[in-house]
Amino acid sequence: MNVDYATLDTRLPVTIFTGFLGSGKSTLINRILRENTGTRFGLIVNEFGDVPIESRIIETHDDEIIEFPNGCMCCVVKSDLMRAVRTLSSRREKIDHLLVEASGLSDPVPIAQVFLAHETEYVLNGIFCLVDVGRFIDDCEVYGVATSQVAYADVVFLSKLADTSEGYRRSVERRISDIAPSVPLVALDSRVDLRPYVVPSGLHPLRSPAAAEAHEHSHDEVVSLVFSSSDPIDASRLRDVLDELPEGVIRAKGVLTFADRTRSRYRHVLQIVGIRREIETRKKRRDEPAESVIVFIGRDFDPDDLDERLRRCITVRRGAA
Repeated sequence: MNVDYATLDTRLPVTIFTGFLGSGKSTLINRILRENTGTRFGLIVNEFGDVPIESRIIETHDDEIIEFPNGCMCCVVKSDLMRAVRTLSSRREKIDHLLVEASGLSDPVPIAQVFLAHETEYVLNGIFCLVDVGRFIDDCEVYGVATSQVAYADVVFLSKLADTSEGYRRSVERRISDIAPSVPLVALDSRVDLRPYVVPSGLHPLRSPAAAEAHEHSHDEVVSLVFSSSDPIDASRLRDVLDELPEGVIRAKGVLTFADRTRSRYRHVLQIVGIRREIETRKKRRDEPAESVIVFIGRDFDPDDLDERLRRCITVRRGAA
């Protein structure tokens, strides 16, 4: 289809964020939102779990975000994804830029094809891939999608740099260059100006004709657990469980409400990638539910056993039967 470039400004720019589990996609999106307050962003996010979590981690208004839970976005029916995009667009008078965060297990090509098939309405600004430098080589050995995410990226952002040596970082850069020889590499730190990457760049060509091939991939090897509780969590007991997580858990994220009175006024965002673990404390929104939710993703671990241990961390509110 021929595109009239004179109408380019009327189309909605779309940027797709991809990258394996725990690479830092939500963190980057939050930073873009904070640093570009003059732009009204719409967000479509996706995670591998039955309960929406991303919409509670990404710092934006509820009417600016749609979440696809329970699966990977590249396996969602294309008409469903486009329906979500149009629903989001209708919620506000005008959205300036659409950000799409795919799950860490998603192939970006089918997602990009949805927008390329509607090129009179949307302009694909780019596919941005985040790479956790410390885990990328190991992830590629086990999960082929980690390679595909890099292969079709327009820019690769290198994250978690403080956790690796300069020599190891260079070996990762060589591995990325073998997969995608011409892709720009950007070391992601606080000094990087992200504004040039947010400015719409025009019609986006996918890197290879292979992008048009049928999409097939399986999540059969992936084990996941969604733990949730409407009652508060005992922080000390939870710490003990997390200290003894099964080796097969490669990623966990969630939002927690702790039992003690001081902490209960805040929400606590849990992020686990491999052996790295952090909990960020944020002010709880007035309308935010008190429910605690954690999603665990990996392979070769027993979700029932882990769920049982987590349930021992629940504290029953006074007055409850």
